[in-house]
Amino acid sequence: MTGPTRPRPVRILRRSVSVVCWATLAVAGAMVVGRQIGWKSEWAVSAVVFAPYAALAAAGGEVGLLCLRAWRSAIVGALVLGLAAWGQVGAFLPAERPTDLAGLTVMTTNLRLGQADPGVVVSLAAEHDVDVLAVQELTDSAAARLHRAGLDRLLPYRIIAPRVGGAGVGLWSRQPMTDATVLPGFGFDPVCAHLTVAGRSYTVMSFHSKAPLYNGGTGPWESDLRRLSDVMADLPAPLVVAGDFNATRDHRQFRDLLNSKGYRDAGDDAGAGLLPTFPADRGIGPFAGIDHVVFSGDLVGVAAKSAAVSNSDHYAVIAQVAPR
Repeated sequence: MTGPTRPRPVRILRRSVSVVCWATLAVAGAMVVGRQIGWKSEWAVSAVVFAPYAALAAAGGEVGLLCLRAWRSAIVGALVLGLAAWGQVGAFLPAERPTDLAGLTVMTTNLRLGQADPGVVVSLAAEHDVDVLAVQELTDSAAARLHRAGLDRLLPYRIIAPRVGGAGVGLWSRQPMTDATVLPGFGFDPVCAHLTVAGRSYTVMSFHSKAPLYNGGTGPWESDLRRLSDVMADLPAPLVVAGDFNATRDHRQFRDLLNSKGYRDAGDDAGAGLLPTFPADRGIGPFAGIDHVVFSGDLVGVAAKSAAVSNSDHYAVIAQVAPR
């Protein structure tokens, strides 16, 4: 004896919901794989940016399967959801805070080919009592506008390498900087210097990688990240690198950079969440966290936040780091 047959519209609805649930779980599963193997094609690297949102969608898919009482499917869904969520949970769990928080406050901002509002940049640096400002896509005209907005009064020491287009970078500091160096061999050569804050010496760098898109493939981007790892290993610690990495924490290439020598990310250490910074010039707001403050393992990130900068397509990132 068989049970009652469901009406056809109900069967169609159940199947449709099941297909949608499995589709979300399949996408989340693909993101789990992509996070681990480090996809290299442009479209795949771009897709990994959406890994956190795929994990969230997978949660909805799992709820849908449970509502359908598709128990076997829900077991598989729970496994996929668990793996997808595991890749994101670290961004929300703060590291152990040091007892002495006296350290360095660092801000990084991409000026969008020099077009960002200099007044906002200076206001943010003043509001957060920034010790070091790292700037990317710095042009000569942008440096002049930042000067007129009062940046050189707030942070009187600077090492800048302005360029046309997106290649320019710069460092501004409250304290004198020494041993200024432009590091060759990158798509956009970073600037590096030493300074002392509260009696402790630091090496600081403003970094901007090539983008994984529109540069003839992802090779130049991966090369910049590998080169940065090599350079960081040769620089004196404590070391802080701030800038536009064109990579999120879901990109294997970025995590390889961090893991190579035990480097840390300020947002992860602070438990600040995803900290999306790009694109800031779209109606949907930023959804990809590609701007970072990273540092050597003898430091810890105690606070991190992002902030909008008018006329830029990036949010700024402001982070406080302290000795362990």
